Amino acid sequence: MTFYKKKLNTSMSNRDMNLELPKDILNLFDEITKRGFLVGIVGGFCRDFLLNGSMSKDIDLEIRPKGDVDTTDLYEYLQKTYSTKIHKTYNILTIDFDDYSVEMGLPRVESFTSDVGHSNFTVEFVRDLDFKIGYKRRDFTINAILFLYKDKQWTIIDPLDGVKDLENGLLVECDQETFSKDPVRCLRALRFSIRLNFKLNKYLTNQLSTFDPSTVTIHYLRMEARKSEHPILFLTSLFKLDCLVMSNKIFQDKVEQMVKVDPKLSLEDKTFLVDKLSYSKKGILKLMIGQSIKNLMTSNPEELEVSLILIEKASLSSEYLIYIFKNYFTDFNYNQFKIFLTTRYELTKEDKKSDSKAYRSIILRKRLEQSC
Repeated sequence: MTFYKKKLNTSMSNRDMNLELPKDILNLFDEITKRGFLVGIVGGFCRDFLLNGSMSKDIDLEIRPKGDVDTTDLYEYLQKTYSTKIHKTYNILTIDFDDYSVEMGLPRVESFTSDVGHSNFTVEFVRDLDFKIGYKRRDFTINAILFLYKDKQWTIIDPLDGVKDLENGLLVECDQETFSKDPVRCLRALRFSIRLNFKLNKYLTNQLSTFDPSTVTIHYLRMEARKSEHPILFLTSLFKLDCLVMSNKIFQDKVEQMVKVDPKLSLEDKTFLVDKLSYSKKGILKLMIGQSIKNLMTSNPEELEVSLILIEKASLSSEYLIYIFKNYFTDFNYNQFKIFLTTRYELTKEDKKSDSKAYRSIILRKRLEQSC
């Protein structure tokens, strides 16, 4: 991947912004402020708005009491006024609007009760008016940015320099001790690096290289793969780190339906993944080839080679090979492919002057020429 400095949506020299949120949501913020709380949006909403100007429909609020007040009266008012749900363990209130979902709670500190785990902690709520203590529990600095709402104006609060890391396209942990206690955060690091095309800092790179997949459940592997928006690349990256053993549980149920040709996945990655598949090759290969071959066909020989490599690596039965060529190829048929499989080509001296990475491409091209 290529990493580059990001041009953020909002000027850092002017910290006042105009977020065009629905009037009902802004009225909610005003009501919270009237009752003695600072209120601000935190997390993914802020990250994505700064990166590309998009506004998520899921809004995470943090409220901080300015004086001797607690959430009891506020929550009672909100529960009478809006459609709400409450998570009592973390004292989080969710308010549903037509298109938006607002989740609000107090800043908190998490104390882990054992060495590693995703939910093995107790919480303590803090006032945290300087915005630093509670943010250490968060995963990455780019998710620890707050848009403070005060006097109908917005101000960026950035205690851990997340804006700088956004600009540099870099993932940085908020707190190493907290990060190391939750193995799912390694999966989140990989997910964000793929989805946002961000580079991992040295600490996160080391954490991921020693990641033990036995510390997380299949549920989290599948969930983070989906959220990465590039599930094949996500899983292939784990395979390449030698920290994940292919299991049919990863691809069971609906997961095969999410696996598709990914523009971020290189030819090398595709062939690597097919090499790793020891089961259910038909379903995954069908998705990898079938959804892209309409644009490939044989008009582009280089792209045809990509598909032929995938098919050859998968060692499919004749019946399924016939199905693939009948449905997805026009000028290159099953019989030609059988000839292609038995064709051999020895590199010439001239061939060997090419970059070593091109050898396979040369061999495939020559085999393709001989089979047609």
